[in-house]
Amino acid sequence: MSTTLERLKRERAEIDAAIERESGKEEARKKLRAQAEKLGYSIEELFLSNDDEHQTKQRRPKAKPKYRDPENHRKSWAGEDSGRPMPDWLREKLDAGHKLEEFLIED
Repeated sequence: MSTTLERLKRERAEIDAAIERESGKEEARKKLRAQAEKLGYSIEELFLSNDDEHQTKQRRPKAKPKYRDPENHRKSWAGEDSGRPMPDWLREKLDAGHKLEEFLIED
């Protein structure tokens, strides 16, 4: 048998095994979904962790911006309390020697 034919047969066996694995996964998904629905749940409800569910329900309201880029008024940042990291535009300005107070939005 030539090495090309041997290689093709080996690749065919690998492909057949992969197809069988994927078919098994799909069958398992169908069975799980059917069982969950029979019990009155969705798959997502059953496999969503408590942490994920808590985060989904406890969204923070959007924080009011405290700092604004004077060169582009669409760029703003609500500050460290917003839970968002300092944006690149502001970091670059501070690295260039500017002070944070220069970008403070006055009420």
